[in-house]
Amino acid sequence: MKLLRVGELGKEKVAALDKNNVIRDLSKHIEDLTPQNFNDTTLSKLKSIDLSKEKEVNSTIRIGSFIKDPKNYFCVGKNFKLHAQEVGSKAPKNPMIFSKANCISGPNDDIIIPRDSKKVDWECEIGVCLKSEVYQITQDDSEKCIGGYFLANDVSARDFQLEKSGQYIIGKSSPSFGPIGPYLVTPDEIKDVNNLKMKTIVNGKIMQNGNTKDMIHSINYVISYLSTFIKLHSGDLIVFGTPNGVAAGQTNPVFLKNGDTIELEIESLGRQTHNVRDQ
Repeated sequence: MKLLRVGELGKEKVAALDKNNVIRDLSKHIEDLTPQNFNDTTLSKLKSIDLSKEKEVNSTIRIGSFIKDPKNYFCVGKNFKLHAQEVGSKAPKNPMIFSKANCISGPNDDIIIPRDSKKVDWECEIGVCLKSEVYQITQDDSEKCIGGYFLANDVSARDFQLEKSGQYIIGKSSPSFGPIGPYLVTPDEIKDVNNLKMKTIVNGKIMQNGNTKDMIHSINYVISYLSTFIKLHSGDLIVFGTPNGVAAGQTNPVFLKNGDTIELEIESLGRQTHNVRDQ
């Protein structure tokens, strides 16, 4: 199942994409998709709906984040071999964990360059949304808590991230720096999550052309590792790093600027398109 929330900012309603890629309104079945109700019970209820009988939604409608107000948004740094190499780093022995805060936006919303930043960069990433509360689980149990997979752009102000305090969160959390979606894809629709093509295109030029098989630490391992230290909650988001091809990895970096267009896609997880503008 492909779940999404559509509508104006703050007025989104739950919908699903049917087998013909038509958006179907599910708001009569569920008021909203939140961390409090994102669980097996809700997913079973929604999967039982005959989408062909639900109201069709105009395809031009704005798509928002697929879940409302997740409690946590965790990230894994330098988790792709070639990306670690391009930024001059060794492959981390353990997953490198940091967070994003208060930055979630829709998959086609504008990316806004914050004042005082000249180095806004892109990162195409695969993510998961958890469907249960977990703490200190094994790697084998990790997959059981995954409610779905999604495409994310870990937008990053490299000057804030690397030239200020060195704390990644300040370079990762400006408003609009967390576009997720277009939809959340339940695990049964993904054939092999460890072999999905990933791509980023900036102004028509392919910048990232990678694959999830280049990951250093697997999705299930990262979830287990993170749960060793932090109690994870239903609705929490985790993204797992980016392939090589970010601006910061280039010899002569060209970062995002006002008027740029950026597109990202991951096989089976959909596509994002953003206009970039100054604040």
